[in-house]
Amino acid sequence: PMLMIIGLTIFLNHQHANNLISNNIQNQLQFITQANHYLDNAYDLIDESKKDDLNSQLSNTSQLLTVDSLDSQLRNLAQQGGGVDIQGNRIRIVSGVNSHDRVIVSELTPNQLIKDDSNTTAAYAVMVVLLIVLFAFAYYISTFVGGALYTTVMALKRAANGDLTGRLNFFEV
Repeated sequence: PMLMIIGLTIFLNHQHANNLISNNIQNQLQFITQANHYLDNAYDLIDESKKDDLNSQLSNTSQLLTVDSLDSQLRNLAQQGGGVDIQGNRIRIVSGVNSHDRVIVSELTPNQLIKDDSNTTAAYAVMVVLLIVLFAFAYYISTFVGGALYTTVMALKRAANGDLTGRLNFFEV
């Protein structure tokens, strides 16, 4: 049971982390697509001198780029309306191309997508508590049964040696 609790906790925590990453990728893609749409609408209203400063207005993981500056994989994704490119631990999320041939590219790692997840800590805390309770219960049962078995074996040894006056003194159950 202890190994089962540990295994289930690790498995379910891994599944939760995968779901969290998937949901955060979807949210990030939706966010940068909306941001690119709003930027496209406001692009003509922005002064030419401030257009180059737009990158500094984005988050530290996102960049506003021209379609021509993208590699072929991201360019294809952008031309198809946006998407996600995952290579190893590198996750690149690209928006669709706006009317000014601009895209927003966000580069993240799985650790950035998980963020601070208190559910992981809670899962391991519950696992530790359950293991302690299970260990205490197993110890109690083993000493209860083991103690009774030891007393019975010793009484039988005394009886085998000829001492028939010994008593077990067990309560009726």
